[in-house]
Amino acid sequence: MEVVDTFGASMSNIWFDRVLNDQDVVFTIFGPLYKLYTPFNNVCGFAQPWIIYPNNECYAKLPMIKRLTLRLKYWIQGQFFKRADSLVVELEHVKNGLVRELGIKPERIHVVRNCLSSIYLDEAAWSSLYIPGSDCDLRLGFVGRNYSHKNTDVFPAIAKLLEKSHRIRAKFYVTFTDKEWLACSAEFRNVCINVGPLLVAQCPKFYQSLDGVVFPSLLECFFCNAAGGHGDGKTIVRIRSAV
Repeated sequence: MEVVDTFGASMSNIWFDRVLNDQDVVFTIFGPLYKLYTPFNNVCGFAQPWIIYPNNECYAKLPMIKRLTLRLKYWIQGQFFKRADSLVVELEHVKNGLVRELGIKPERIHVVRNCLSSIYLDEAAWSSLYIPGSDCDLRLGFVGRNYSHKNTDVFPAIAKLLEKSHRIRAKFYVTFTDKEWLACSAEFRNVCINVGPLLVAQCPKFYQSLDGVVFPSLLECFFCNAAGGHGDGKTIVRIRSAV
């Protein structure tokens, strides 16, 4: 078995073609695989909610040119996903979306559910992490990049509501890159603290140090909420301590 890390257009080169064409099976963990000629069993992992929920509210937040560019991008990705011999998804609603939006036959789609990472059961494997202190009543964490569909711009409004209606001063601990953090508004940075991107082994310490975790994403392929939502515009909030 050979493992190759590549991204997007970087797949298109002679060396990479030779590597792939020598294999019996190619599994692209986060597809699609951008190849027209696939003389091997082409298996793709699918995790692109913009494709299975094309009429999502995230588009309304984008400028017209960006909106059209993304629709073209995801249409192209969809054509390559349709070329896969098999697709692997994490939940049934994603499989249903592929059948509905791309017309892929259900028997070509396999649901392999996510599970708890073993690292959370082995405290010796956890890496240390510095979490800045804060003079607040409630510390909430968000793990993820600051993509538009993650909906993190609701944090200032949530902080205001908690203070006005419940007299709770909340801070949101985020894991943005320096570039993402600098692009945030002053209002956003006033209610958030950035700890930077995390290693997998740092996540347990991050969660352990907070009162709760919020995930306001509007588009996802890896969860359903407790009320039976499909990751399409639903919000998950899990609080560890009572408020």
